[in-house]
Amino acid sequence: MKAQQTALTAQKRERTQEHQRLEASYKIEESRLAARQQLLTQLAERITAAKESVQEAQTVLQEAATELEDRERKRLAIEHNLSSTEGNLNRLKERTDALETEHKTATDTHAAVQRAETQLKAELVHIEAERNHVETNLQENQDALRKIEAEIQGLQNTLGSNVSRLKSLQELQSAYEGYYAGVRAVMQARIHYPDQFQGVCGVVAELLTTDAEFEVAIEVALGSDIQSVITETAEDAQSSVAFLKKHRAGRVKFLPLDFIRERRFYDEALLNKPGVIGVAQDLIDYAPEYEPAMQHLLGNTLIIEDLDAAVALTRQFRPRARLVTLDGDIIDTSGAITGGQTNQRQSGLLGRARELETLENEIGKLTQSSNRKVEKRKAYAAKIADLQRARQTLTAQWQDKRVEKASLTKDMEQANLQVTRLEQQLAEVRTENRELSKVVNASREEQEALETEIAALTQKRTRTQRWIERVSEQIESENRKHAEVAGSCQEMEVFLAGQHQKLQGLMSELETIEETYQRATKDIAEQQAIIDSDEQTKIDLGEQVATAEREFLRLEGDRAEAESHVDELTQERETLLQEVAVLQKEMRATRRNFEKQNKARHQLEVATTQLEMRIKSVSTRMHDKYQVSIDALPPLLNDEQAMDEIDLLDSIEKLKAELSGMGAVNLKAIEAYEEHKKRHDFLIAQRDDVQQSMQATIQVIQKINQTSREVFLETFEQVQTNFQEVFTQLFGGGETELLLTDPSDVLDSGIDIIARPPGKRPQSITQLSGGERSLVAIGLLFAVFKIKPSPFCVLDEVDAALDEANVLRFANLIRAHAENTQFIIITHNRRTMEIADAMYGVTMEQAGISKIVSAKFGE
Repeated sequence: MKAQQTALTAQKRERTQEHQRLEASYKIEESRLAARQQLLTQLAERITAAKESVQEAQTVLQEAATELEDRERKRLAIEHNLSSTEGNLNRLKERTDALETEHKTATDTHAAVQRAETQLKAELVHIEAERNHVETNLQENQDALRKIEAEIQGLQNTLGSNVSRLKSLQELQSAYEGYYAGVRAVMQARIHYPDQFQGVCGVVAELLTTDAEFEVAIEVALGSDIQSVITETAEDAQSSVAFLKKHRAGRVKFLPLDFIRERRFYDEALLNKPGVIGVAQDLIDYAPEYEPAMQHLLGNTLIIEDLDAAVALTRQFRPRARLVTLDGDIIDTSGAITGGQTNQRQSGLLGRARELETLENEIGKLTQSSNRKVEKRKAYAAKIADLQRARQTLTAQWQDKRVEKASLTKDMEQANLQVTRLEQQLAEVRTENRELSKVVNASREEQEALETEIAALTQKRTRTQRWIERVSEQIESENRKHAEVAGSCQEMEVFLAGQHQKLQGLMSELETIEETYQRATKDIAEQQAIIDSDEQTKIDLGEQVATAEREFLRLEGDRAEAESHVDELTQERETLLQEVAVLQKEMRATRRNFEKQNKARHQLEVATTQLEMRIKSVSTRMHDKYQVSIDALPPLLNDEQAMDEIDLLDSIEKLKAELSGMGAVNLKAIEAYEEHKKRHDFLIAQRDDVQQSMQATIQVIQKINQTSREVFLETFEQVQTNFQEVFTQLFGGGETELLLTDPSDVLDSGIDIIARPPGKRPQSITQLSGGERSLVAIGLLFAVFKIKPSPFCVLDEVDAALDEANVLRFANLIRAHAENTQFIIITHNRRTMEIADAMYGVTMEQAGISKIVSAKFGE
């Protein structure tokens, strides 16, 4: 195999050298052939170019002859036109002189009319300024009149409210509302039977007054005595008591002036102490004849600034008088303190009288103020009438001047037209003159140019004929040379074809040798691979035997270790069985102990039940005998504080003695309690009704709010969708979005409009142009109409900021919704007017007289 491979290698080398030699020779001859072919191509190109040049020169020669004939005809035509144009120039000069004279006359007339118009404009400006001044004064006075009328209306409203409040208080006062039933019965009887009750002076609350700052203190100091009735004599009081008993009208406390005992405060030194305001009697106003009653009620009561001052005064001096603070806190002569704060004052009887007086004074002031405002309103109305007359006069003058200005404007327009017409004619004549002059000059220049061109063309034709003859001779010489080179190229091509065939044969032989060499090399490689594979197999088998022996030894060690672990687990199982037996024994003992404790617990529960029954029995007996609930008793004593039975009996005896010392029950307290209880129950019922009504109202409001939110959000989504559709129609594309400023509270949320017209970025409506804002507003309106159309809609100059294209889109939108909605549009746009079914306008044919003109286009 090796010898064959060596022989093939030598043969391959020999054939390769021969191939390289032939290939080099072939390339040399091939390059020589390429050079001859290139020369042949260059000769052919030169011949072709020369022929084309001759053809072009012949064409140029023919064109030059044609141009010579054309230039000669043009020269003759120019000479004829030049003579005619010079005659036209002379006639235009005469026409220009006549127009200039006429233009000067028209200009003088125009200047005179313009001066008259300027003077008239100045007069109009003066009248307009005066009218604006009058209009401004009129507007200011009208604003002042509206303001004064609003103030009068406000005063009238306040006055009406105060009068209503006064009447209400007077009715309450006359009906003695808020007084005890007995007091109300006696006072109303005095009104109806004055002879029988002429000794009844009145209720304490009616017979005294005080400043607002002392009202709370005086009312608290009087207490229920504020509703006591003062009579002249004890007999008058007896007669009134008999009346009350007879009619079962209630109970009243009477203060007979000839019978009641006075109370005085004698320690005048205390009046100068810190916090002391004075004796309550000295802080009220009353008629002198009621001195005994007032001294009885308030003569021994001091008014103090606050509770701290009252406590300090009591600690230091122990005064023999009641102390009442401005807030209504009381320290009586025993030192007991009464105070606190309720939701509302117990009585407003003193405040009612003061409020009546305040309302009467305020009503008087409001009436005076209203009368003054009415007088001012009359003055403003008179001034407005004068200004309106002045405005009317100025308007008439302005209209006259406008008519005169219109006449002058018409004259000015005619003068302008005349001047413009003459200027236009002059301009046309002068332009025509200039044009004719240009034509003459151009014709002369063209004539000279034509003569020059004719001479040049004649010379060009002669040169071209000579050049054609010279190039034709060169073409014949190149044709002969081209034939010689073509024969040489053909011989070289035959030689190269033979050489190429030899090269192809050598290439085929080399490929055969290469294939044979490759097969021999492959066979040698395969034999060597078989030898190498047998050696590797022997090595792998030896390694597998060694691995198996090592694995066997490892498994023997694992078996011994497992047998040892089994012995350990057996011993551990025996130990656990012993521990389980011990635990079972302990569990049986624990179960027996649990049963004993459960039995003891049951016995304790029975004892507890028996004690509860005894406590309940004792509680029932205490309630039946002493009307005391066991739950209201103080906590039981602890072991250290526990008392023996003797001490308890002593304590019970003491309590019984104290109970006996309390004396008989005050029957008036029961009646007062019943009356207050009825009043309390009535107020509680009213409060419950109000709370129930309030709760029901809150529920209704919540339901309304919930429904409103749902309806709003649903409608909002529909409007959002419709708005996008209408927006696209109006803008021809783009996007828009409605955003809630506060999505958590949709009912009070505002709405932002974000719009993106075509070709722009999204932005708020406030950043859009005027026309874009108008279109967005129109789109939003019609988006709502698509959900719920309105019967009619008034649009006031919404198209003022729109251009022509957007007005057409707006008009199309109106037409689309005209079936469901009647539109009333105020506009000055002609395109918008074209879609109307009817049109209404206002005209002023005569000065100051307006007239409505209508037209229906469907009729």
